Amino acid sequence: MTDEWQRNIETRVKRLEELHPPKKSKRKPKEFIKLDPKPVCASMAEKGWTQSDLAAEIWGRKTSSEGKNVAVGKHLISVWLSGKNRMSRKNFDLLAQFVDVV
Repeated sequence: MTDEWQRNIETRVKRLEELHPPKKSKRKPKEFIKLDPKPVCASMAEKGWTQSDLAAEIWGRKTSSEGKNVAVGKHLISVWLSGKNRMSRKNFDLLAQFVDVV
């Protein structure tokens, strides 16, 4: 009985796959880059910038709920420089406009 049941399930799965083939994504897979922090930190030091200053150059500043003028995305700079996360090609290209990344 179990062999017959297994064949029945396999047949049904096959029919479903024929009726509803998996869709292929038209989107390119995102490319993620592990950043070498040394050239970025050296470039920031030459300019006298903090991580917050770099984030402000890239994404600008906003007023926080406490009324302070803060850099947008400053947490991202910290995460990338610490090596905890990789960055997208888009953000790598943005960063490269402001500091040496290689």
